[in-house]
Amino acid sequence: MDDVYENVELVCVASGFRLFDADSYQRTYRRPDGVALVPGMYVVHWPGNATSRRFDEDAVFYGPFPDSVSARAAMAELLRQLGALESSTQKIAASKRVGARVDAALTNAGGAA
Repeated sequence: MDDVYENVELVCVASGFRLFDADSYQRTYRRPDGVALVPGMYVVHWPGNATSRRFDEDAVFYGPFPDSVSARAAMAELLRQLGALESSTQKIAASKRVGARVDAALTNAGGAA
């Protein structure tokens, strides 16, 4: 599960294309659609096919969450889902399905991105 954990991080998106990572460093991020995220707490996941842990087009953002408690709960669920998979091929394929589940849960809770 450690390799899975390294592919998930809790961040706080500030304004524009800036965020604070888990180590409290301010970073910039990019999104495939070029649209900035709403400020708030997010869980970031790098699928198994990601070439690095940059906050770029490979990063999948889930949120915003109203607080860190909600974000940590979503991160725990994401880790549980990813940790239950046996092969990296399954992890890549499942990352989109897990994301859809997280997004659906957020929509039902009123916090989808």
